[in-house]
Amino acid sequence: MASSDATAGSSRPERRKDPARRARIEQALGIVRPFFEAESQWAGHSLDHMAYRRLRELMPDLAQAEVHLLVVVASRIFAPDPR
Repeated sequence: MASSDATAGSSRPERRKDPARRARIEQALGIVRPFFEAESQWAGHSLDHMAYRRLRELMPDLAQAEVHLLVVVASRIFAPDPR
């Protein structure tokens, strides 16, 4: 099992090639997180439409497709546990 050697321990190579993009993603997720928290729901629905708006306001350089992708990713990351 040679493949397990590559994933074991801290000797894994860094896969991320663009640390600036990763920082922007982390920034965007921080911006939209409050819209997906349980306390922020409106009649049991997330406020993802507000997340779109907030990202467009605070990160105007993002393309609409990038904003959409970030909101979809955030909704999956911050989705409540279905259990």
